Amino acid sequence: MMRKQFIRKDFMKNSFDRLAEENLEVLQHSMRIF
Repeated sequence: MMRKQFIRKDFMKNSFDRLAEENLEVLQHSMRIF
């Protein structure tokens, strides 16, 4: 049970990091446009 929660938390962190990276790329792209 604890292991499942840990895996889920790790997955959430990974997806959050991926989202942050994508947002950073979009931000840089829009900065290049302006």
